[in-house]
Amino acid sequence: MSLRTTQLVTLLLIIDPAAFVQKFGAPIDQLESLVAAKTVTIARLMEIAPAGTSDPTSGLYNTTMYSMAGASG
Repeated sequence: MSLRTTQLVTLLLIIDPAAFVQKFGAPIDQLESLVAAKTVTIARLMEIAPAGTSDPTSGLYNTTMYSMAGASG
């Protein structure tokens, strides 16, 4: 599972399933096809996330960048 997918799943755990259906027109169990179609993104999930939810986007590639920095040093 990619880090991006992990972040999507983490957000889904706190999002109201009814709000998801209303926003995307499909139930959460269709997530894989909705992500493949670029219908569901972290940014769009943040639109329906509860107030105060931290946006995971800023740290999404930290591990990758740290690895690249370590490999080039």
